[in-house]
Amino acid sequence: QVRAYIADLVDCLSHKSALVEELEETLMELREERALAAHGTLQLLEDELLRPAQAAVSAVLGVLGRGGAMPAAQQAAESAAQQEEERIEDEGEGPEELDEFGRSVNIGRRREAQERGRQRAAAIARETAQLAAVAQGAPLSGAGDQWQLEDAS
Repeated sequence: QVRAYIADLVDCLSHKSALVEELEETLMELREERALAAHGTLQLLEDELLRPAQAAVSAVLGVLGRGGAMPAAQQAAESAAQQEEERIEDEGEGPEELDEFGRSVNIGRRREAQERGRQRAAAIARETAQLAAVAQGAPLSGAGDQWQLEDAS
């Protein structure tokens, strides 16, 4: 009787093993897709953080290259960075799109852009605080080098 039970169990497991292997492959593919999506989000965040900084640097170099004073260069940098931030925010709008249920797709894009804006502002605040601490003599830590992504699931 025990042999029959074990033979039944082995038969059941042999039928289910193919299904389990297929599910494991699907899980691995989903994890890879999630990792690629997270990597793409990180690249987008870094690009969106870099663009205002590059605009500010270009503005400062332009003012100082023409013999301008430091306050004028600082004002030009702030203005250029703000204009670039506004450009980044406007890029997410695009034409109005509706999904198959008639809902606006742009609402989701707008929310994602706003969340990225909050993440950029938080990263800038962390960097500013770290620079202020270093200016007061605190040791430089590498903790601010990585983006902190919140798990969306």
